[in-house]
Amino acid sequence: MDEPLYDLRVSERQKEKIRRNARIIDRLSGSFMMVRHTGEDRAEINSIEDASFRAGKSEVVAKYRQLYVVQIIRYWVELLVSLAGIAREKT
Repeated sequence: MDEPLYDLRVSERQKEKIRRNARIIDRLSGSFMMVRHTGEDRAEINSIEDASFRAGKSEVVAKYRQLYVVQIIRYWVELLVSLAGIAREKT
């Protein structure tokens, strides 16, 4: 879910900042840290730079992810209220 939001909502300036921060974290801690994880695309994450980059992406799209989930919930609530009104009219 994060990939489309990242592509659509994050500016090029912010994307470059995330890439730059990931490279810095890798240079600072890559020699004494190790990562073994799996991303949401089921790809293996085994470098500090990749893990840091994905964490940065996740952090920057979190507000958009939350916004869209709330909008979907709001739509469903409005739909249910509307259907309840129709059901009350028919009884």
